[in-house]
Amino acid sequence: MHLFILKVLYWIRTDGRVMSRKNKKIHVTDPFLYDALARWVRVNIYDEQKVESVVSSHLNRIGEIFYWRDSTEVDVILRHKDKLLGFEVKWTVKTPGRKPFNTRILDRKTIPIFLASIKW
Repeated sequence: MHLFILKVLYWIRTDGRVMSRKNKKIHVTDPFLYDALARWVRVNIYDEQKVESVVSSHLNRIGEIFYWRDSTEVDVILRHKDKLLGFEVKWTVKTPGRKPFNTRILDRKTIPIFLASIKW
């Protein structure tokens, strides 16, 4: 039985190779479960973490998702139709650094529009 509560994101290289032995990024797929688990273990969760998890779970319905980190980070990388597309979730106002992938910046204003416009 699979509950799909957690989604493990593997590190991906810029050439598209997945490095399964590198550090992984784990997302809780449901924001309500995120709050419940946080209360249970008595940890504060930042809104940016929850929003990043929501974006990643929506993108996971389209294709495989990964992440990339070197001197900067790309929060979610979507592999769709043999293309790698990066998504950076920003809840605060920060200027992102250079990214190696075709990266779209999602902020407070654009996240709802982006999620509503995804074609399943």
